[in-house]
Amino acid sequence: MKNNMLKGIKYCKKAKQMGADIAVFPEMWNTGYEMLFEGDLKDQDKISKEKIDKWNSKAIENNDEFINQYINLAKEFEIAIAITYLEKTEQKPKNTVIIIDKNGNIILKYSKVHTVDSKMEAYTEPGTEFKTCELDYGRGKVKLGTMICFDRDFPESTRILMLQGSEIILVPNACYMSKIRLEQLKVRAYENMVGIATVNYANHCGKSSAYSPIVRNINKHELNSELLVMDDKEEIINKVYRREGMLTQKRM
Repeated sequence: MKNNMLKGIKYCKKAKQMGADIAVFPEMWNTGYEMLFEGDLKDQDKISKEKIDKWNSKAIENNDEFINQYINLAKEFEIAIAITYLEKTEQKPKNTVIIIDKNGNIILKYSKVHTVDSKMEAYTEPGTEFKTCELDYGRGKVKLGTMICFDRDFPESTRILMLQGSEIILVPNACYMSKIRLEQLKVRAYENMVGIATVNYANHCGKSSAYSPIVRNINKHELNSELLVMDDKEEIINKVYRREGMLTQKRM
């Protein structure tokens, strides 16, 4: 957990240097989405108590040092951060993301509603609602929503967030991002007129992506709504889009 925390802090600082307003992490960053077992739950003879206890031991409380470090970082560098973790509760742990604004305030906390119960997420407690917040990023305000990984497979997830006023939806992720899953995100953005940004682990094939809902310009010329699809390298790419559709790219 400490290594992930330190790596995350390093990349948040780099993102700020590159002009980012918000840094978003893959799903369950404090554990690296450590697997209890491979395959489906139904194919396992028995999941040992030791494995489940190990899973539960990785859950952290909301005042944990892991989270406080990112709160302090957000304040120091004036950058918003969407940090993910396995949250400790009185029952099963939850798969959670919080959005911290540039002043260090937690403005949204969301727990994954659509847990994959055929996998190890059978040992987590699902969330109960989708949420939207307003982020002041310094040059203006934007309405943000968030969903986590498997949530994007359900059209209702994005639609609910759109109806709540979300302009951009952040999607922490931890699974293989196939072509159809990328197309799915592009469609979710278009059909709901929201921007969607997904962040995935490099060792899950990467393919972190960003999609715009705008598919035609004022002259009715078709635009490519795919703003970004990364490869499987662990890096930061900053793309700045101008009205003409031109862009610049910077790597670190």
